[in-house]
Amino acid sequence: MRFVALSALNCTRCGAPLSDEPEGGVIRCGYCGQKHAFQAPPAPVLPAPSPLSPQPGASLRAWVVPLVALGVIAMASVVAMAVRGSSNGGGSYGQGATDGPGDATASYAAGEAVDVYWQAQWWPGTIKQVHGNGRYGIGYDGWSSSWDEDVTPRRLRRRGVTPAVAAAPTPATASEAPGDPKATYQAGEVVDIHWGSRWWPGRVVAVKGQRYHVSYDGWASSHDETVDAARLRRR
Repeated sequence: MRFVALSALNCTRCGAPLSDEPEGGVIRCGYCGQKHAFQAPPAPVLPAPSPLSPQPGASLRAWVVPLVALGVIAMASVVAMAVRGSSNGGGSYGQGATDGPGDATASYAAGEAVDVYWQAQWWPGTIKQVHGNGRYGIGYDGWSSSWDEDVTPRRLRRRGVTPAVAAAPTPATASEAPGDPKATYQAGEVVDIHWGSRWWPGRVVAVKGQRYHVSYDGWASSHDETVDAARLRRR
């Protein structure tokens, strides 16, 4: 092993710089002959290389492979999130909105203007396709086709159709309703409410003697009514 001359050290006897190379672990002063013990500095400890860190001097390919691996992991995470989201039901943006307060027996035609129930609100849209299996392909007005969905009639209503704030029905109106006038209901019970020649989903809020205070699903309390049993049926 060859040692480099150490000019930064000085003799402890005469103060002359020690410029000779060590021999057998000893440096001898060239002026007075004083011997000095010499110990080589320890070799530097380098950090262990990371599995994704190419060694110095590695080729371009050694850098590309770890980057591609990280990209594949990230893409797999994105795909997993997308698959999980699409399994919740509905279209791209209707996840979880598989039902609504619309009339399940209603039918619609392609091109018809409708309101679409999504996230507890009604949004204007259009029937784009009639699939024939009780589902409709719809688009939201003012939104791109990436928001389109396939929905059931429970998530649809004709544009502008809302339950009106109605006064208590007269005996004649109650007698014409198709419900059972002798039926009884309890507060909190889920029911259908007959209004405007059709049934609307709702619930009994309170029992008032022989009449029932009801609310319509998806509508504000300003649409609540007090009705006879003839205007109710169990869901």
